[in-house]
Amino acid sequence: MNKIIIKKISPRLFKLRGFDQGSFNNCYNCPCGEDKKGDDCCRRGIFVDKETYGLMHKYKKLIEKKIKIPLENCFVKEWKHDPEFLGGDGIATAINPKTDFCMFHNGKRKGCKLIALVFKHKLPIRTIPSACRLYPIDWNKGRMFVKKNIRKGCYCRQKKGPKDKSILETHRKEINDIFKLPKNIKL
Repeated sequence: MNKIIIKKISPRLFKLRGFDQGSFNNCYNCPCGEDKKGDDCCRRGIFVDKETYGLMHKYKKLIEKKIKIPLENCFVKEWKHDPEFLGGDGIATAINPKTDFCMFHNGKRKGCKLIALVFKHKLPIRTIPSACRLYPIDWNKGRMFVKKNIRKGCYCRQKKGPKDKSILETHRKEINDIFKLPKNIKL
């Protein structure tokens, strides 16, 4: 199975509070963003792994039925050509001009149509972009770290308390699926 190689993990990831209700549940319940309506991360769009892009096209009819537009309209036309994506490449999602959110966002409601579809129809988890599954974790040049553009008020900016699990612990399943970590790092 294809994985992204990580050589170093930022110490901040051990200190950041994890999502006790699971990564997607906490995001759905977080009042992040300047307007406190949540889904702040969906306002910028996301890079989609080549592997995920292929899975989206495998389930194209099902996805298009849910999003009500051609799948090709959900992406910019240029690939990033970055080997640190599953499948060795990535492409950005387009931003919906009506909402200023990612094309897969639910629009006026919180959440993501693609994530809901994956869980409802039990599609492979890699149909969800790695960046969405890992949020607020990011990676570049073999290093894993916390995204820098997280707004104040976001649940994922909170420091870990004595009884809380770290973001590395609560995202363990996703991290182990996507990354190959150094042998000296145990989650």
